[in-house]
Amino acid sequence: MMTSHLLAELSAQRRRARDSVSLVPFSECYAWKFDGDRVSHERDGFFSLVLVRATSNDEVLDSSEVLLIDQPEVGILGFLVAPDIDGYKWLIQLKPEPGNIHLTQAAPSVQATESNFTQVHGGRPTSFLEYFTTIRSDTTTVTNTLQSEQGDRFLGKYNRNSVVLVRDLADTPPPEGWIWANSTDLRAALLEDFSLNTDARSVLSCSDWGLISELPGRPFEGPSGQTNFGRQLLYSFGTGPRTEHTSKLMRLIETARAAVQLQVGLCAFNQSQSFVFREDGVFRRKPGIPEAQFFSVHMPMREVADWCQPLLISQEIQSVVLICANIAGVLKFLVRPYTEPGHLTGLQFGPSLQSGTGNDKDNQVSISEHLSHCKLVAEVLQSDEGGRFFQSICRYQIVELNPSSELPTRHHHQAWLTLAELKAGLAIQGCFTNELRNAISILLAWA
Repeated sequence: MMTSHLLAELSAQRRRARDSVSLVPFSECYAWKFDGDRVSHERDGFFSLVLVRATSNDEVLDSSEVLLIDQPEVGILGFLVAPDIDGYKWLIQLKPEPGNIHLTQAAPSVQATESNFTQVHGGRPTSFLEYFTTIRSDTTTVTNTLQSEQGDRFLGKYNRNSVVLVRDLADTPPPEGWIWANSTDLRAALLEDFSLNTDARSVLSCSDWGLISELPGRPFEGPSGQTNFGRQLLYSFGTGPRTEHTSKLMRLIETARAAVQLQVGLCAFNQSQSFVFREDGVFRRKPGIPEAQFFSVHMPMREVADWCQPLLISQEIQSVVLICANIAGVLKFLVRPYTEPGHLTGLQFGPSLQSGTGNDKDNQVSISEHLSHCKLVAEVLQSDEGGRFFQSICRYQIVELNPSSELPTRHHHQAWLTLAELKAGLAIQGCFTNELRNAISILLAWA
């Protein structure tokens, strides 16, 4: 139930909004062009849709074709955080995006691609950008790390995930479309469907968890940590020095990457065996379903109020499951590597189970079988990247393996990691997938 200030403001903003999104044919998707190789913007900024064909020593992955978003520029995903009377407060942007469920969701203070903040669109400047692009005497950078987007839908895309501690904004009312929310409200939103967008969750996972915890600077030591699961999280978070965790993770990922060779090259649409470009979208030849379609968008609160763009289409609700188990008295989480064509630096560790396209994804029957041996800890529905995907829904679940069940084998390079090891991996570029970072964010509800 929406009771917190953040969730109440989010609901109110949705009611006030006069946004609209409508499907249009490509001929009416103004400012976009198709040259046979890619669907792109006439200004050659923003992003484009491309087909890639894989070459790999993995038989299933070899010669496969995938429709990807090509947007090589690095975006900025950043939260401004200020000291508050009983901890910290976070500057939240109530940001509408055309592919989101309910359109408006809670986003980082700044969520902008390079094309956005350099104003290629010719619209309004990006608010609060200067706190992430200039050195200031009144701020402290808490975290600043490059993190990947979804490797099965983006080609080599990274964003800078940042948290900046500010002092001069603490008592300043934010402009329309932004609110200050305390850590309590933010933790509550982590368990609310379609509330925090995927970028907000990614940044929160990579942040200093002491800024969102019930007891400032002491994650998982507050009242929520007094539950059985909370106590297990606290103990798992306190295991071992960070340098050892980082070394372990680097060895794991280097070993896994050495086993899989993957190269991708662009494929012209007229040479594709799997996809075809049409006036009503990009379609998979068999079974003839849309993978991308074109939309006209009206959102008065955005930098530009009206525009057109393509959005990737999902055909089903996807699943992301993070399994945990008490192993020799310590709560550990099962992660496994995923080889995805968009991860140009090699495979990355992701969640225990994940549905979707790709050679190493799980089908729903397999996921259901594994869940039958687990207890549900938390579940949340999420829109994945509403600026690029149309109503792409993913069900995120944290589950605990029944004590009597055997530890599952998901991959020969899988790993059972403590919460402290997960935290260390979040600081390593290209170590964890977007889906794993989003799953980890749910655990912060107990911080």
